[in-house]
Amino acid sequence: MNRKLQGLLVPILAVFIALLLGAGIITYLGENPLTAYYYLFTGAFDGKRAIARTLLEATPMIFTGLSVLVAFKAGLFNIGAQGQVVMGGLAAAAVGAFVHNIGINNVFVVLIIAAAAGFAWAGIAGWLKAKLGVHEVISTIMLNYIALNFEQYGLNYPLKAGGPMGPSPQTPPVFEASRLAMLMPDTKVALNVGFIIAVIAVIVIWFMFEKTITGYEIKAVGLNPTASENAGINVNGEYYLPWE
Repeated sequence: MNRKLQGLLVPILAVFIALLLGAGIITYLGENPLTAYYYLFTGAFDGKRAIARTLLEATPMIFTGLSVLVAFKAGLFNIGAQGQVVMGGLAAAAVGAFVHNIGINNVFVVLIIAAAAGFAWAGIAGWLKAKLGVHEVISTIMLNYIALNFEQYGLNYPLKAGGPMGPSPQTPPVFEASRLAMLMPDTKVALNVGFIIAVIAVIVIWFMFEKTITGYEIKAVGLNPTASENAGINVNGEYYLPWE
């Protein structure tokens, strides 16, 4: 089968099988799967507001999916995407809500800081894998729990709006200069240009794997680390995904 056709059919087949399994479970529970899927799809796509909310929910999933994809291409299982998103979001909220210097809480700076925080958190597992041989599944799962507990601590104490005695575990509102521009503002949904950035990230990752030496080396390490090392690829360096 043509490689490109296979790459197109695999996700379609996966979605189809998931829908069949879901229909089986819904039928077993005594409900009509067609009715359930009708409400599922109309709730997600029926109207501008529904589409905006769907894209809003999809945005962080695209980013986390890419983080898992890059690691998987190198033969690693990044189970820590949740923790990496939490640490990135926490860093962005801390800078965007508490740093008053307009040169620092600029939205571009906040995005860079958030990405760096998530990258650094993932880098812990990468370093443990490359230097100590710690399996990434174990380390990333453990790092998830550390990140979630650190988030709870931050939102209930140092980053809490109104201080530790504030009414709810959340940061103060992020300054306007640190906010992404809204898309579809008339829908009253917080969809912003983060979705566009996510789509651009998808294109960049595709280009990296299909058109660059770095992408080729990462895929080679994932397929056969020993052969890659014999070919002169720095295998341990590739484990610091995506760049050393």
